[in-house]
Amino acid sequence: MVAFRGIALQTIPGGTSLFLPAALKPIVENVANYSFFTQGQLEGKREQSLLPEYRYRDTTSELAKGLGMATGTSPIKIENLIRGYLGPAGMALVQSFDFAMPKTGGVEQATKRLSETPVIGTLFQPNDAKGIINDVYDRVTEINQIKSTYTDLLAEGKGAEARAFLQQHVNEYAQAAVAGNFRTQMETLTKAETAVKASAYSAEKKREMLDRLRELKIRMATNTSDVFDRTTPR
Repeated sequence: MVAFRGIALQTIPGGTSLFLPAALKPIVENVANYSFFTQGQLEGKREQSLLPEYRYRDTTSELAKGLGMATGTSPIKIENLIRGYLGPAGMALVQSFDFAMPKTGGVEQATKRLSETPVIGTLFQPNDAKGIINDVYDRVTEINQIKSTYTDLLAEGKGAEARAFLQQHVNEYAQAAVAGNFRTQMETLTKAETAVKASAYSAEKKREMLDRLRELKIRMATNTSDVFDRTTPR
């Protein structure tokens, strides 16, 4: 999937959808898991770890969730197709069905940001720095893979190969503790977000608390990225 995204972006001059036929853009975005509008992933790392039909957010429409559950398809990508082919009017129509459909869960949802509303939201790019969080997750995944590979080589009795591998990846291996701390802290913050969403707080209070937790995630990702950059030879 990552390779496909790279090929798709290299094929398009400037890494944009400038010369990509409009009829193909939503499909290419879904397959590559890449939004030409936000210049980032459609689905984050945590969402990709779930079964497709469970990949939705607080802002995802009940119609998209229902279609996703019935077809085993990501509701996030269903909405991306609707947005790509029908535009803001299509998204507004889909959201309008929410009033007549049973909601997922029985608690009040957080007040939406302006950028999350079905019509106005399409005019804005997200301002929650999801890109840097996903970038750090990518680096953490690579570091964990390196650490696991080294451990497996030792377990298989391949001492010489393990030492050579460690020498080649010594900086990434040294960053393993930072990577582990990042993952632990992010999991803690995600659990806190889940608790807030399930709480009895008002919609406005939930929005305030969730925004604060998002700021903490962004700060954690930014600080971790800085540590990685400082400890990586140029």
